[in-house]
Amino acid sequence: MEGYHPELKVILDDGNYTYWKARTRANIQCIDEAAWYLTEHGWKPPTVTIEGVTTAVPRERWTTAQRDDYKFNARALAQINGSCSKKQFELIQGCTTSKEAWDILQIHFEGTSQVQSSRKDLLATKFENMRMEEHESIADFSSKLSSLVQESRTLGKVYKDAKLVKKLLRCLPDKFTAYKAGLSANPIFGTISYDEMVGKLQLHELELGGVKKAKGIALISTEKQLEEEPEEDSISLLVRRFDRV
Repeated sequence: MEGYHPELKVILDDGNYTYWKARTRANIQCIDEAAWYLTEHGWKPPTVTIEGVTTAVPRERWTTAQRDDYKFNARALAQINGSCSKKQFELIQGCTTSKEAWDILQIHFEGTSQVQSSRKDLLATKFENMRMEEHESIADFSSKLSSLVQESRTLGKVYKDAKLVKKLLRCLPDKFTAYKAGLSANPIFGTISYDEMVGKLQLHELELGGVKKAKGIALISTEKQLEEEPEEDSISLLVRRFDRV
């Protein structure tokens, strides 16, 4: 299908499940919206119930919609199977639906819903306690924050842009205090996205670096001038003495 690129698969191993989950979900959604729906909700072979008796519908009698569901389930399952290492594939090799395979891997790596809830709470605490160090750059800290947010998203916790912007501003060191005050007074403050805020802070960070550099050059120039002044005073004294002679 157009837009479907199975060569972009990420191979699942013991240490990259969160990354694999996000990438594989995107790849399945790329197949078709129905493929991801079936991965979330499951697929069953078509059946028909007559006089209280349920039987499977022969394939030759499947409707177009039923054939499409079968096809999208198969493609989603192939996407999952093809992105697992041999060790991980052994966990799901008997699965016939993408949901079954997806759920097995999710429980294996993330635990039961109770374990996931505990992890979600742990990440929420980590989110609230995050602080930016004085020596950290905006790029480094925002990357660390984004990584935590994405991990939370895989567990069902979604942070809105407004909360992320406020969190980012609260974590800034003292050198950004004046800039934060100016932002808060700006009418567009409430509409700025997280990515836009990161960009603005990176620009201000560069400007702060330029000011520091200019101050450093000025300081060096002043120190050099002070070092030269005694020498100039000595020369002036010699000239005055020479004039008197």
